[in-house]
Amino acid sequence: MRSSLHKWAWLVVPLAYMVLFCTLSLNQHASFHTYALDMGQFVQAIWNTAHGRFMVNTLKPPNSMAWHFSPGLALIAPLYSMWPDARLLLVLQTFALALSGLPIYWYAQRRLNAWSAVIVLAAYYLAPSLHKANLAEFRRISLAVPGIALAWYGLVTKRYSRNDYSVRSPGFDRGTDHRTA
Repeated sequence: MRSSLHKWAWLVVPLAYMVLFCTLSLNQHASFHTYALDMGQFVQAIWNTAHGRFMVNTLKPPNSMAWHFSPGLALIAPLYSMWPDARLLLVLQTFALALSGLPIYWYAQRRLNAWSAVIVLAAYYLAPSLHKANLAEFRRISLAVPGIALAWYGLVTKRYSRNDYSVRSPGFDRGTDHRTA
């Protein structure tokens, strides 16, 4: 039993991070500790996109594309039509940051024993800078972090080619287009 525990630990650690930080960020939002203008701009743009008005924003007209070029936020619109709530953005952000630890674990697993790799993964999730990024309300750049982490993994393991391993962040922010080849 003890020897097979590490086989599940790599999954439990990110899930624990997700549960804890979803709870913390949702409680922070429920207690009015997220900033209305920043969250409101993204929520309104995504809501309008879900309703056929691509990235329209009345807070900073004419639309979100004029002040923050983030076409990848339109990919959230189908989810937003199922759960039209600002909390969706906080949950997606936590999910993206939780996913970003997996390439770090995969790399550590190639270099270290199984338990050491799990410790490296836990250290990533215990980093105060990750907590600050997760709890500083919604930042669209955080949605690009899993793609960046995957690109890093491809580079350090030399698992890439020009044709089949190009990782691009789908336009969540200017300057986040990262390629491995």
